[in-house]
Amino acid sequence: MASPQTYRKKPVAIEAMHFRADLTAPEAMDIYHWVERNTLGSFEPLDVIEGRKPYPESGVSIDPRDGRMIISTLEGLHWVDLDDRVLRGVQGEFYPCKPEIFEATYEAVGATQDTPTFITVGDVAKAAAALTRTLDRQNLMHRMSGF
Repeated sequence: MASPQTYRKKPVAIEAMHFRADLTAPEAMDIYHWVERNTLGSFEPLDVIEGRKPYPESGVSIDPRDGRMIISTLEGLHWVDLDDRVLRGVQGEFYPCKPEIFEATYEAVGATQDTPTFITVGDVAKAAAALTRTLDRQNLMHRMSGF
């Protein structure tokens, strides 16, 4: 019988902008333009929402029915709600992320902090060998000194 395996998300750095409830109009437009510049651009939303046109593989628009930002992806349309984060993923794709998911999944990367450094098994083996040599030398010196 098949059973699930456990996986850990790889540590990757993404870009995000917070669509806060207290955004000013210029700040909201900064987020819109960020998505627009890095996708296929703006699209006419009603024709897509009402099914007269297919959704673009990437893009951004404003839903004229309620004023929410819409991000179009390969998977379909995604509406950005207040307090969502707009993320730019590892392949340049944009999508909204709910606050509780964002907080559980991401942490800020400091201005001076690089992406995480990984230690390989080879690195551990080299460090263990170096430590063993040091301990062997100390043990030899200890025996030679008569203690």
